[in-house]
Amino acid sequence: MSYKVRIHPKAIKELGWFPDEIQEKIKKKIRALSKEFMKPKSRLDVKKVKGSRKEIQLYRLRVGDYRIVFEFADDVIWIARISHRRDSYRGL
Repeated sequence: MSYKVRIHPKAIKELGWFPDEIQEKIKKKIRALSKEFMKPKSRLDVKKVKGSRKEIQLYRLRVGDYRIVFEFADDVIWIARISHRRDSYRGL
């Protein structure tokens, strides 16, 4: 099963700040996320974000030193942030 992926305009802007090779790695991981997110033996490094608000459960996908922070609801993956790991969780 493949999930729909929606990306917040801010996350698209953040992605544009990275070098081209990093952008390609992140795009590749997002495509894999849409296909493998809920599979039991997924090779993706996805974990729940601790301390996120109870009404919204956030997850993070690790891509080297970068993090993709997203929410999963109604078979849609909503990507909120794409940033370096030192900045990933500020303001969530």
